Amino acid sequence: MSHHLYIQALKPGDPRKYTARVLCVDHDTETALLTVDDPQFFEGTIPVRFGELPFRNARVSVYGFPMGGNELCVTAGIVSRIEVRAYTHSQRHLLALQTDAAINPGNSGGPVFMNDELIGIAFQSYKQKDLEKAGYVVPIPIIRHLFDDLDDGTITGVPDLGIYWQKIENTSLRDHVGLTGGRTGVLITRAVHGSSADGVLQEGDVLTAIDGVPVASDGSIPLRAHDRVHFSYLVSRHQVGAPLAVEILRRGEPLRLTVQLRKLAALVPPPQPGLRPTYFIFAGLVFLPLTYDYMATWKWDNGLLSWNHNRFPSAALVVARPIWRRSHRYNSQQSVNAAKGVQLVFQFQAAIAPEANCGEQIEVLHNLFASFGCLCRNNRLSGHIQI
Repeated sequence: MSHHLYIQALKPGDPRKYTARVLCVDHDTETALLTVDDPQFFEGTIPVRFGELPFRNARVSVYGFPMGGNELCVTAGIVSRIEVRAYTHSQRHLLALQTDAAINPGNSGGPVFMNDELIGIAFQSYKQKDLEKAGYVVPIPIIRHLFDDLDDGTITGVPDLGIYWQKIENTSLRDHVGLTGGRTGVLITRAVHGSSADGVLQEGDVLTAIDGVPVASDGSIPLRAHDRVHFSYLVSRHQVGAPLAVEILRRGEPLRLTVQLRKLAALVPPPQPGLRPTYFIFAGLVFLPLTYDYMATWKWDNGLLSWNHNRFPSAALVVARPIWRRSHRYNSQQSVNAAKGVQLVFQFQAAIAPEANCGEQIEVLHNLFASFGCLCRNNRLSGHIQI
C-alpha cells in the first residue's frame, strides 16, 4: 500500500475490477485494512472466520494472484516453522510462520487458510539457490494486534523494549551476574536512549522474566509445548503505551519493575514509507537525517561503506558515530551536539570534481567543514570534525 495512487480489487468469478480504498496501514506489521464502497462487490460473499495460531506440520492453503496467470491461484503446504524473524519492509522482528506452500510475487496480501479459517496473510518468501519452499506468513496474533490497535482509531504500531543483550550460557558469566540454581536470563548490555527501557533497565541487569514468563539463557521463551520463540514476542503482543511487567537481577538482587512501552527508538530510523524525506540546504550544503532507506542505496562490504567515486561524483559523508566507524579514502566522523545534549546525525554533501587529486579533495573538505564549524558556533552548537 506504500505510495499507492490507485487500488483495484478483483473477486474470483467476477470480471469487473472494483475501486478499493485504504482505511489504515500498519507499516510495522506490514498489514493494511481496505474496503470497497460499491456494495455489489460483497454480494455472494461470506465473512471470514479468524482461526488460531497453527501447530507445525498443520496443512494450510495460500490464496492469491501470483505471476503466471490471471485467475485465482491456490497452493497448499504445511507449516514448517514458527519463529520471530525480520519482516522485509519494516525491518521489525515479529512472529512469523514459515510454509512450504508456494508463495510467489503477487501472493503478498493473500489469505492463508486452515480448516476454512484465516490463520495468516502471505507476505514474503526467501529466494536463494540453496533454499527452496521457504514462504512466510503474517500469523493471526499479529493480525489481531492490528485490530486491537485500531480501537482508539489510530495506528501506533508495535512497541519495542529497546535493549541490547547477550546470552548467559557460560558458567563463569552465570556466577558473575548471580544466576544460581535453575535461574535463567539474558544480560542487558545497553538500554537505548528514548526507548521503553530507558530509565528503568540498566546496563548489567539480568532480564529473567517478562509478564511472568521465564526468559532462557539463549533469549527464548516457551510459546507452546515443544515450541520456543524469541522473548521479544511477549513485548510485541502489547500495544504502545501499555505497561509491561519485567523481572530482573540487579547486582544479584531480584527486582520486579514495570516498563511503559514505547515505539521503536533507533538512531537510524527503520523504513518509513508513509513519510517524505526531509532536508535542509545552507550555503551549498545539504543536510538530511540518516535513514535506513538512504543507507540501502549504498553498497556495503563487510559492514563498511564501499565508495564508488565514478558513480557518486559528489562527496557524501554519512555519519552515525554510535553505530559504525568506517575506513576509507575520506575517513570522517562528525558529531554535532545541540545545547540540550541531543545528538544530530546528518549527511554532508559537497560537490567535488572527480578529476581532482586526493590532496585537493581533502583540502576542499577541510574548507567546507570549517565553514560548517562557523555555522555551528553562530547557532550555539558545539561541533567536532575529524578527517
